[in-house]
Amino acid sequence: MKVVIFCGGFGTRYNLSHKKILKPLVKINGIEILKRIMNLYAKYGYKDFILLGGYKYKDLKNFSNKQKNFNITVLNTGLHTETASRLLKAKKFIKGNFFLTYGDSLTDFNPKSAIEKKNKSKNSYIMCIYKY
Repeated sequence: MKVVIFCGGFGTRYNLSHKKILKPLVKINGIEILKRIMNLYAKYGYKDFILLGGYKYKDLKNFSNKQKNFNITVLNTGLHTETASRLLKAKKFIKGNFFLTYGDSLTDFNPKSAIEKKNKSKNSYIMCIYKY
């Protein structure tokens, strides 16, 4: 199952515009937020990622080229593309169920448990509550 991560925003709410850094690539204790998210999914066996880029796309691509333990597809979805349109541009790379998160969402989310809950429910999707 693929993990789709939104990584294309300008980071204006985080006030990073003066630092010229992509928000998912901000380091916390020496590790990028995006790497932390990917490590969480990998812990449960999900290592196939689609990163939806826009702003600082080249930085995102450089980051992905350094990651050896993951299968990563980086899509340049455009600089001013809205969130839903970014996801539509990834549609051809996704078959069936997939995880979707933002590139700045840190959590102790258990994807295996979420899939179990989804399979037991009548809903076609599940919503996960993230802890910051």
